[in-house]
Amino acid sequence: MLTGLVADGLRSRLQPTPVRPWAFRLFAFVIPVLFYLCYFAALRLMQGWQWSVHLWTGAIVLAGLVGRLLGYLTLPPQEHQAAQDR
Repeated sequence: MLTGLVADGLRSRLQPTPVRPWAFRLFAFVIPVLFYLCYFAALRLMQGWQWSVHLWTGAIVLAGLVGRLLGYLTLPPQEHQAAQDR
């Protein structure tokens, strides 16, 4: 629920659109990071774990990188779009 509220606030603040690709890609990175950060925090508070810090922080960063890469799939770089329009 916290991730959804922050995502709504971030979306209205950044206004990610094809005209603003940096905001779009930042949004695509931050939302998965926030989701997995909240997930692992809740898991830690509810059950605890013996995982190393490298494992769960790596999972959080990788989720953000995958979101960023998916952002490139949905919104290609501008020069690539200009070449396709010709």
